[in-house]
Amino acid sequence: MLTNEVFDAFELLLEEIEKVVDTLQERIDGYNLGKQFDRAGRLLNIANEIVDFRQEVVDLQRLWKKKVYRISLNGRSKSRKNGVKKLRRKLKRGLRTPQEEYRIPILSSLVELGGSGEVKEVLKLVGEKMRDILNEYDYQRLSTGEVRWENSAKWCRHTLVKEGLLRAGSKRGVWEITEKGREYLEKLKSDGDDSGESSDEG
Repeated sequence: MLTNEVFDAFELLLEEIEKVVDTLQERIDGYNLGKQFDRAGRLLNIANEIVDFRQEVVDLQRLWKKKVYRISLNGRSKSRKNGVKKLRRKLKRGLRTPQEEYRIPILSSLVELGGSGEVKEVLKLVGEKMRDILNEYDYQRLSTGEVRWENSAKWCRHTLVKEGLLRAGSKRGVWEITEKGREYLEKLKSDGDDSGESSDEG
């Protein structure tokens, strides 16, 4: 269906943008090691602008999902499990799991950990929760050596921080849910909808 293809196209665009950011970060690290701080600073500014642009793409993707994509789901079960299975059948071979799917696992994992946790332990829980969702493409390694789904989860975390659902000033290497994040999660539970679509409602 066209609506699904557009949603998938957003995911492909996001992944390409993230590759550019990763490449820039490698160059920035190299300049810093070589004490070429001026060059590192200029590239960092460019990288930050691209990260901001990526967030705009994320916002557009979510707007598409709210205004158009969800229309294709009318009449279907709102069960997250059933919805994911139907979506998985529509995904093209070699397409990663949409980053929206990481929102609830990340937030619920942090709640289980008492509100905060080190990246490794958070990702371990997220990986367990998403075992039946992640595909072979998600488990492939990127050029940086990182597993694709873990990279996607970290980018999702960036979006959650922007939305105020995760704390921005947490200690390095630690993810922490905010009160707004807890309320968001509770609202989804009370609505009986784990799809994350209600997040677009502010």
